[in-house]
Amino acid sequence: MRRLLSVLAMTLGPAAAGQPPAPTPLPEPVPPEEPVLRTTGERAWTLSLRLEAASDEAFVRRGVVDPQGTPRPQIVLDERGRYSLDRAAIVFPVLERTSTHVAIDGGLASSLRFEGDVEDDAATLLPGYQAGERLGRWDASFVENVDTMRLWIDLPMTARSVDFDEARALAIGWPEGPWPAVCASALLPQLAIDPDHEAVRELVIEAVGPAPYEAPPALIAKRLAAAVIDRFQPNGIGFEYSREGQFAGIELDLESRVAERLVGSPADMAALYVALLRSAGIPSRVVIGYDLFAAPEGRSEELGYLPAHCGARFGKGDFSALPRLHYWAEMALYDEGAGTLEWIPVDVIRQREFSSRPPALDQPWLFFGNHPCAEALLPISHHFFPPTTVVGAGAPLMWGWIAVPATPAVSQTLRVWASGTPATTGGEMVTPGED
Repeated sequence: MRRLLSVLAMTLGPAAAGQPPAPTPLPEPVPPEEPVLRTTGERAWTLSLRLEAASDEAFVRRGVVDPQGTPRPQIVLDERGRYSLDRAAIVFPVLERTSTHVAIDGGLASSLRFEGDVEDDAATLLPGYQAGERLGRWDASFVENVDTMRLWIDLPMTARSVDFDEARALAIGWPEGPWPAVCASALLPQLAIDPDHEAVRELVIEAVGPAPYEAPPALIAKRLAAAVIDRFQPNGIGFEYSREGQFAGIELDLESRVAERLVGSPADMAALYVALLRSAGIPSRVVIGYDLFAAPEGRSEELGYLPAHCGARFGKGDFSALPRLHYWAEMALYDEGAGTLEWIPVDVIRQREFSSRPPALDQPWLFFGNHPCAEALLPISHHFFPPTTVVGAGAPLMWGWIAVPATPAVSQTLRVWASGTPATTGGEMVTPGED
């Protein structure tokens, strides 16, 4: 087991994310003493995630003879193939903080199980991945004759709504020296985000011209947001489904098709905006989160005080089994002189839902920095798939694993919900609806 952990620590370390070190060592940037984001409301939540990966192999029974006397194999669909593993490591994001949330220290409760047996209930937290991603890792060894892996996570956090001092943000210019490491990594490609694609570069030039460095980064980000809101056509919700109709992954179109056609799912829309920001030289990251305002349990959490433009509330007849995922972006506001870094939320999806025509650039926008709904948005990940050397089980679902001697063929599902009562450290996991 000790050897397994040492090998996986090397495999799953920050270097595996492909992020280069800064050209010159820089002091780690710190939050500004007077941030441009001001908290207007906050709530404590526990985000609950239940990942399941079940064997997708069917037993094949030979020697069955049909009425014509011809031997044919019979596939028994109601039985799953079973497997054994010498060792395995599973990773799933456990974000520490974003512009609109902070995880509650010591509150994480988790459990990795193969069928009913607990293999690991103490996550190893691995910070330092691309764009500030933090991964949790759970380990197992000598797993025998199983067909289902389950990862349960309860993550207490505080989410906050914010106001944005745009005038102060516009006073922050481009750095003359290198970006801090976390910002440098947030300029690189990742799954669904290709800032180097020709169509992305062309969109940047159309929106801001060939010399974006002549205007402050915050203004360039706003111009790019206006271009996405004005030209992108959202289409569908972008989910993959299991044979049983459960949520089984995030559907992503090819980056090139999204940039060329300007049509896609909400995930595609947020990813394209991040690609445009990175192509223009602005460090940025996508945020995949849970929209409690639109979730069934949000009805009982007294969120009616939030404005109507926070989105559609859960209504009668909605399919409650599908998680209410939402996607937005964060751009880096780095003050080189002060050595400070602040991430600013930009929600082009909510802004377009509010109005398909972008507001004037010289006035504050509802969802550019300002986000009155963020206290009901619970961040999960900065990546659709972990930025490290793991494999998945279908469409991107934010997790991955390494299994020895071989990765089993499995199908995946994810359930997500939230509770207004934070989990207590060392207490029992909140498992409503679990068997």
